[in-house]
Amino acid sequence: MKKILFFFWIIPFNMLAQSQYDVLPYWKYYQAKTPHTYHLLMEKAMDQLEARNARVARIKTSADWQAYRSHLKQQLMKSLGEFPARTPLNAKVVSTVESEGIVAENILFESLPGYYVTASFFKRKDLQGKKLPVIVYCSGHAANGYRSDGYQQIILNYAKKGFAVFAFDPVGQGERIQYRKSDGKPALGPTHDHSFSGSGAFLLGYSPAKYFIWDGIRAIDYLETRPDVDAKRIGIAGRSGGGTQSSYIAAVDDRVVAAAPECYITTYEMLLKSKGPQDAEQVFIHGIANGFDIPDLLHMRAPKPTLVVTTTNDIFSIQGVIEMKEEMTALYKMAGAADNFEVVEDNAGHAPTRLNREACYRFFSRHLQNPCNTEDEAVSIFPEAKLYASNGDVYRIRGAKRLSDLIADNAPRISGKIDKSGLERILDYKATEFTASSIFSGTVISQGYSVDKYLVKAPGGYYLPTVVFRKGDSRVNSGKSVLYFHAGGKTADTTQILKLLDRYDQVVCGDLSGVGELKEYYNWAGDAFIQETPLNLWFLALLTDQSLARYRMQEIDALFAFIKALTPLAAVDGVACGAVTTDLAHWTYLHRDKLNRVILLNPLLSYRSLLGTEEYKTAYLLNTPGGMLSQYDLPDLFNSLGTAKLKLVNPVNANGGPLEAKDSALPEGMITRVNILTDAL
Repeated sequence: MKKILFFFWIIPFNMLAQSQYDVLPYWKYYQAKTPHTYHLLMEKAMDQLEARNARVARIKTSADWQAYRSHLKQQLMKSLGEFPARTPLNAKVVSTVESEGIVAENILFESLPGYYVTASFFKRKDLQGKKLPVIVYCSGHAANGYRSDGYQQIILNYAKKGFAVFAFDPVGQGERIQYRKSDGKPALGPTHDHSFSGSGAFLLGYSPAKYFIWDGIRAIDYLETRPDVDAKRIGIAGRSGGGTQSSYIAAVDDRVVAAAPECYITTYEMLLKSKGPQDAEQVFIHGIANGFDIPDLLHMRAPKPTLVVTTTNDIFSIQGVIEMKEEMTALYKMAGAADNFEVVEDNAGHAPTRLNREACYRFFSRHLQNPCNTEDEAVSIFPEAKLYASNGDVYRIRGAKRLSDLIADNAPRISGKIDKSGLERILDYKATEFTASSIFSGTVISQGYSVDKYLVKAPGGYYLPTVVFRKGDSRVNSGKSVLYFHAGGKTADTTQILKLLDRYDQVVCGDLSGVGELKEYYNWAGDAFIQETPLNLWFLALLTDQSLARYRMQEIDALFAFIKALTPLAAVDGVACGAVTTDLAHWTYLHRDKLNRVILLNPLLSYRSLLGTEEYKTAYLLNTPGGMLSQYDLPDLFNSLGTAKLKLVNPVNANGGPLEAKDSALPEGMITRVNILTDAL
């Protein structure tokens, strides 16, 4: 497909132009307090968590507590959606290895059809023929999963002490690494792997955690079929990401008698004020908004035996542990089960320690009724390849499905009907009139045109760097205007701007949050910072039932008010290029009478196209409200605006590449493929 041509002789000028058109450096007082958008989102998060804490404070009796736990289950299922139906596990022991009296069976099963789980079952050889208590072990974010030396240390100790252990790979780790380079090495780290593959679930209105939990539920289903497992003595443990997964499974599966999550439990308040939202697995969509906090995972299984394993200098705040401990201890005591709740703490970072391992041995020895030596013993580590159930890569199996495939396969068809009030609700945005407020910041004179610089005040009280290109050097407030946005920043492509100036009297170019001079507004780079996209920031919006799109919509409100203040009687068109086209499309739908016509350059035509796609641009996700694909997609907006209002120029696919005509169901008259921008005007 042909693309818009650029005039390469002007590129050096473009590179220089970025600095001379910057506005914020002049104004020390108005510069962003980064990460600005994170702080805006946190204001609502803190209100939501305060409401949750007030509800817990009202628990005075065991009946109150039981009612609260029932409420929590309902709220969690709002985030997860319904679990799938149970299907045949098709479990098989692929190989068996032995070392120093410990036998490991390598097992392959399907938690869903084609969704393969790799695992190993460990036990002492001399306990053959006996029914054993079993510990389901969930590994943290190690690339090789439970095969790493640190996890084998505790797994093999459990086995030496007479427990059976069933360890399985989370998706994105071990033999379930979903994205590999040509040399077979992982293309992404574990948290990136399942954040990239799982984020499509948020577009459909549920959390990818559902599939992590389901793997654990089906693992327990498998254990119940084994004659050497005592299904009435099932425990679960795991550290880091495994602490997360073990907390989830223990909260929803009543078959878990005793649980020891490690290096995960804290409170959302302390997590969000320190490390911030974690990877997609750890995000319950609208969870905080629905009154859910991390300790509520413990509430859901109470008053069953629980040991919370912590370290003082963990990335999961120890202050949150202190507050959680006070809350849970009081309630366990109220219920007459004080001995069923424990917290162990060692002075270490996000790491295993001997003290914490030995606390786990004592805990499970007691609650799974398995008297044993509770000292940490030396073990002989199995070589990684000896614990493979699929020769190291489950996706070599014909028909094997990735997490993104499951999400795409289960995406419902939608009616495509959306109205103004419905869109305002899902965007957490109300279309209102806004009074313009700006600070003039100087002028740049160039040959044939001038550029005025402004700070335009947004509804949130911060300022948007804005420049106004005009013909000549006169500041005449009249004439035809265009409001222009570019995903790379307001003056990322001055060639386009000058071409627009051939057709318009003035081009008003503004930076939206996360773009251009406001890139720092989105600078929360956590463990899901993929393709330089701060998905962790988006995750906070999802947790709190907010949208990042809301802030950009309000910013467009301010910029439109600004342009109308400059030229009150002039017709205004809108032009956007790249990922910000979605913001302008949403805004135009809700303010359909304000812009005369709209041109979207290189727009994504459908968010549904991201589902099941092996490669897509993560930047597209930031513009989406949670659950949008359960109600509407971009074509619904485009069709509503119609060909008279909207022109889509050189649309792109999920990876930002050229989209062929046959790939779009939109009216042909709405889509234009041109070589030069002015051909579309």
